Order: sequence, then structure tokens, then C-alpha cells
Amino acid sequence: MACGSASKLQENIDYPCVVPTPGIRAKIWIGNLADVDTFSRKSVDPDSPDSVILSTLVLKTGKKLKTIEGFRLSNVPTVGYNNTAYATYLPHNFQLAIFDKSEKGRHAANVLVKQEDLFIIYREKALTGNFIVNGFTVGMTASNFSSAQNDDNGGAFILDFTAATETEVPIILRHMTSSVEDTETYLNALTLQPA
Repeated sequence: MACGSASKLQENIDYPCVVPTPGIRAKIWIGNLADVDTFSRKSVDPDSPDSVILSTLVLKTGKKLKTIEGFRLSNVPTVGYNNTAYATYLPHNFQLAIFDKSEKGRHAANVLVKQEDLFIIYREKALTGNFIVNGFTVGMTASNFSSAQNDDNGGAFILDFTAATETEVPIILRHMTSSVEDTETYLNALTLQPA
């Protein structure tokens, strides 16, 4: 049987009967794969729909996720397609805008542009939007940087990140405690808190 056999689909996919909401929420979380201690997926069976759900994420002692706030549709996640002679890739891309141009924002831009193993977590804009993780398998690297003072964004630092060799669509982060979803609370516990 071929790797991409349609027989691996376990359910029919129907239209969800809701109008899709474009965009993502303003706050994103950023981490390094090197800082991940352990993680688990809801299912390890690659043929199970639950294999696309990251159910736990534990960081190494002292490591924390960082947040960056965007504005409206300033942060843009996308997924591409690249079919080579030897593999099919679904590159994860993320365009991040840093509007804080103080020393703190400038330092963040300098640090992030040099990273090679980032993953980015964002939440879909819909009221019940999923938390999505880009670059969790191979990590994202900076692929472009720009800042133009005369742009409508006031010269925000625009960083593009790519995980060129991802082979799956971005996964969902969904944490449950006693059968109650508490993903945002879980994420906040993993995040550096303001001083």
C-alpha cells in the first residue's frame, strides 16, 4: 500500500457549516525545540486523527515560552507544498511583526533572526479557535527580515520564519485536565511572566 493511500482516512470530512474566520489572535508564543524536555501526542498511531494533537508539552527546568503581541492581521502563518524527487514537504512559514522598537523589541529581533529551532504557537481567531503549533517537528529558521520606516506599520520589524522540511500540516495543541480543555491556562504556566 502506498504511503498516501486514501484508505488511511478514518472518517468522511464534511463542511463544518460555519463561516471560516480569517486571521489569528494577536498574541503568539515562541519556544526553542532545544528547550523541550518531553511532549506527547494524543495518539502515536500516525493513521489516527488524534496523532495531530499535541497533548502535553514540558519544558526543561528554567526554560519558558515567550510571547509577542501583534496587531490585527500582522502575524501571518502559512503552509506551503514542495514535492521533490525524494520527499513531499509541507513547509511551515510564519511572518512575525514586532511593533515594539525600543531596546527590548530591537533585542528580540536580533535574537530571533539568529534562531534555528523555533516553534511558534498561535490561536485561530474564531471564538473557539484551536491553538496551532508551527515548526514543531524540525524547527523554524529566519528566512527574511525587513523594516521600512515609511510603511503603514511604522517600520515594524518584520521577520519571516520557515520550517522547510516539515512533512505534516501544523499540529493542534490541546491540553485537558479532568476532561476539561484548559490549553490557554496550560500555556500561560509555560510562559515567562512579566516582572
